[in-house]
Amino acid sequence: MYHAFNNDVPDVPKSYCLHNFRVAAGLEEGEFGGLVFQDSDLYKYIEAVGFYLANHEDTRTEKNCDAIIDLIAKAQLDDGYVNTYFIINGLDGRWTNLAENHELYCAGHLMEAACAYYAGTGKRVLLEVACRFADCIDATFGPQPGKHKGYPGHQEIEIGLLKLYEITGEKRYRKLAAYFLRTRGQKPYYFDGERARASEESLRHSPQWSSFGEPYAYMQAHRPLPDQDTAVGHAVRACYMYTAAAHLAGIEKDEELLQSMVRLWENITQKRMYVTGGVGSMIYGEAFTLDYDLPNDMMYSETCASIALVMFSMRMLNNTGEARYADVIEQALYNSVLSGQQLDGTRFFYVNPMSVWRKRCLGRADMEAVKPERQGWFNCACCPPNILRTLTGLGQYIYSYSEDTVLVNLYVAGNGVFPLRGGEVRIAQSGSYPWDGDVTLTLGLDRPAEFALHLRIPGWCRNAQATLNGRDLDVAALCRDGFLVLRQLFHDGDTVCLHFPMTVDVVRSHPSLPFNAGKVALRRGPVVYCLEEADNGGELWNVALDTSCPIKAQAEPGLLDGVIALSAQGYRKQGKTGGELYTLDGPPAQEARTLRFIPYYAWCNRTPGDMEVWVTEYEHHK
Repeated sequence: MYHAFNNDVPDVPKSYCLHNFRVAAGLEEGEFGGLVFQDSDLYKYIEAVGFYLANHEDTRTEKNCDAIIDLIAKAQLDDGYVNTYFIINGLDGRWTNLAENHELYCAGHLMEAACAYYAGTGKRVLLEVACRFADCIDATFGPQPGKHKGYPGHQEIEIGLLKLYEITGEKRYRKLAAYFLRTRGQKPYYFDGERARASEESLRHSPQWSSFGEPYAYMQAHRPLPDQDTAVGHAVRACYMYTAAAHLAGIEKDEELLQSMVRLWENITQKRMYVTGGVGSMIYGEAFTLDYDLPNDMMYSETCASIALVMFSMRMLNNTGEARYADVIEQALYNSVLSGQQLDGTRFFYVNPMSVWRKRCLGRADMEAVKPERQGWFNCACCPPNILRTLTGLGQYIYSYSEDTVLVNLYVAGNGVFPLRGGEVRIAQSGSYPWDGDVTLTLGLDRPAEFALHLRIPGWCRNAQATLNGRDLDVAALCRDGFLVLRQLFHDGDTVCLHFPMTVDVVRSHPSLPFNAGKVALRRGPVVYCLEEADNGGELWNVALDTSCPIKAQAEPGLLDGVIALSAQGYRKQGKTGGELYTLDGPPAQEARTLRFIPYYAWCNRTPGDMEVWVTEYEHHK
């Protein structure tokens, strides 16, 4: 990714990120390149490096990132403002089109990057840049006389401000985030006045503002936040806003706001989310639509939207301690987030389809966004650095903790360190999850300490088993809100062993979801599977799965960097290859086949071709 930002990757769109900052800092001559929010890609990269350096010593990467940060600091203006688009193109345009120009969005990503880099390295240069910009924004926006009464078209700054508040303790940042969230959707609409002042040429996306049922629903500014009960509009904007609102609700103990977020989260996950954890089903507007509208081919499911759902779910988990939020985090991470990146880390999906007829994707103009192969880079490259910051920042999702409690939310081999009230607690987690369900957690303590250890029982799991130092635990009796809860005096070397039986589940859809009628999907543990042309031939709509026969799971170390593949009994229709388009002939003959399923995240890492997650279920006729 560093090479992409330096335009050193051949045959892909240029990034322009570093170029823009060099021009803004007066180190180069030239014009602004890329999209109005180009700065944000670089900020997400820095955030990822901050997470990475917290756990790895990498002098070269740190030196490169320090140089980028120094460049950003040089570009910052005396009043704290930093945005290369307006520094290069003219400051008279700043803050004049909040709906579309993404200034506050970029600022939020700068703040997130600054917090992560400071936490990972202890270095304050970018943190001071972010605080100066936050002070500039706080002096510009708010309810006080003489200030702008606006809020961002693309939410994100609210997340950054709340993180900056937690790092610095500066209450103005929390109050500004609360202002942006709580003034949103109030009448008269701020954007009405902004549109009246703007030229028609500047309103590039204005049709979207009124085509989601209510004016400004596209950007979730149609109603006050507590009054919103269905997820509408641009999915990334929505989930970023919900993330910040859930965070604010936890900080301020705002039960009304929290319950509003519960309703929205349930609407998404129970009626508007794919089985892979993907969200935002409509290409137009990258948006939520209506309940159960989840087509598999002409869909969007942007990688960034799945990441935003993970962020939202994590804030809800921290507020409630309920494992159902971690279940969705896991569902998205192992499926729709991972599918966004090729196994070698060099190519990416922006859109994550669940049904691919390759020829159709390449032959229809209205499916241009649905790529049958991952791309080397994008003109709008928001997804690749978003994946990077998510993967390097996994620690913030694997565990949660307070002064006397540690929650193990995800099972990922590695080490965690927690400064609890009774002393430092270290957890060494080992196992091969998600390929098998055996997980071992060994505690390291300098002295015995009493605290609560919460271990998530995955929602997909039946008959979980656990032992503590070899002693069987009554999982059902000790389970609360989906977590196995152990509160006791722990000693150095205490070991918990978990066993989650890994069965292959046949998943069916709600009857109101029309696109999956008569179809099933396969899942093993948290991993969703798919059929791929490389194993099963093309025209996968002619394939049916016999769910009455056993489905076998087999480890294949040489396949797709090492996966567990599934083999199952199925049938393929034997229709004519030519002849009439429509016929009165009887049902075609069906030939028995062994079907091979691979993890969905790993599809399109071999020969490009067709793919299906939802497969027709074979019906036996007497």
